[in-house]
Amino acid sequence: MQADSEVKANSLENKRDILPESAKKLLDYDTVLQYIGGFGPFQFRICILIWLAAMYCAAGVMSFSFTGAVLEHRCLLPECESAETNDSRSIWTDAINESSYPLPLKAGKTYRCLKYTNLSLVEGFCTSRGDNKDGVKCNEWVYDDSVLKISIVSEFNLVCEKAWIEPVLASAYMIGMVFGSISFGAIADKIGRLKTFIIVVAIAAIAQTAAAFSVNPEMFFVLRFFAGASIIGLYQILNVLGTEFVGSEFRLKFGFIQNIFFAIGSCSLGIVAIFVKDWRTLQLIYGAPGFLLLSYWWLLPESCRWLINQGRLEEAKKIVEMACRVNKKTVPQHLLCTSLDGTGALDYDAVDKNEAKSGVSSKTATTGSMLEVLKNRILRKRTFLMFFVWFSVSMSFYGLSMVLTDLSDNYILNYELAMLVEIPSHITSIFLVGILGRRTMMFGSTLVGGIGCLAAGFVPSGRVAQ
Repeated sequence: MQADSEVKANSLENKRDILPESAKKLLDYDTVLQYIGGFGPFQFRICILIWLAAMYCAAGVMSFSFTGAVLEHRCLLPECESAETNDSRSIWTDAINESSYPLPLKAGKTYRCLKYTNLSLVEGFCTSRGDNKDGVKCNEWVYDDSVLKISIVSEFNLVCEKAWIEPVLASAYMIGMVFGSISFGAIADKIGRLKTFIIVVAIAAIAQTAAAFSVNPEMFFVLRFFAGASIIGLYQILNVLGTEFVGSEFRLKFGFIQNIFFAIGSCSLGIVAIFVKDWRTLQLIYGAPGFLLLSYWWLLPESCRWLINQGRLEEAKKIVEMACRVNKKTVPQHLLCTSLDGTGALDYDAVDKNEAKSGVSSKTATTGSMLEVLKNRILRKRTFLMFFVWFSVSMSFYGLSMVLTDLSDNYILNYELAMLVEIPSHITSIFLVGILGRRTMMFGSTLVGGIGCLAAGFVPSGRVAQ
């Protein structure tokens, strides 16, 4: 009798050591979802909140297309005009063939960084009376404000000898994205999706709003870095939250719809830029709404899957019960058996019954860590292949998105078309992936995209080189 008691005590102690693994078997969320519904009103409400937040991410990612726009510019000619009144703007186009033209020409257009000397205003034309061949460098510029009144480039004169600063500012966001991709995913696994969501939203809102008050390019660079790190972290968490709440048959559609909302958010930025032509105001308009997303702390539930993996069964059970009420569904009680007594201790008899039903011992559960993925030869190979594909696609996407505004003279129209083309592509992909499969679709799309990018290099330029 005493021996039996000792054996049972040892057995209970061993099961306490594997509580998180046991918990996974006590509340099988995939099975529970079959009763709740893979995409009912409960999941729809969560997805709408996630998709709206994805639009905020899009505005942050693409904003530099306007805030960092390199406006058409030429040297200011103080002998003939002033920066305030800009009386001689006609020299953008007038008298272009005059031998006395005050600005050197390159490929038939005004050269942006040089001017002639000994200038004077004669009969409405700014002419040079000196012996000029190559011109001299200028330190003041006039910018074309037909698209934007002012960008960070024109405000801080990041042109000519300082032109290298503009791509550095653009790169700050990408550097931040690398940092955020590595760090915030691990943090979300450690402290939870919802807490990490609030952290990254706070960082994104503060960084992007503060960037509107940058006093120099260095300050803007630092804030862009934090914005990039937090925005990519936010987008990843949104994607994980959505896929962890919907059923497996809806996960693919959820991801594509999230990308559609991302494209809509990108398009909305261009529409706002039609009316708001100052980069600081534009920065505030798309940065400050991030503070509203802090309300998601009360609107979004924590991921049930993450709670189950952490052994926090009672919290997971409450969310499941809430989903049942909203979806008007019921789940068999034995599937919700978290089996906690009054002291919060696990009822290990329920563990035995659950394992007997499933035929799988909780001792075989794994943690699913990245280290385990890398230890497996097949998973390791696939993981590194996906890393390479993701790197290539990201480089192509962001590279093309940033330069497509130069396709024609209508800057905003170029931007809008580049963003709008994503929407039909995502809608089409939902159906094609279902028909062709993921692997064929990924191979085919990357092949077609790569051929398109290579072929574009052989298309004659329709614009004069500058």
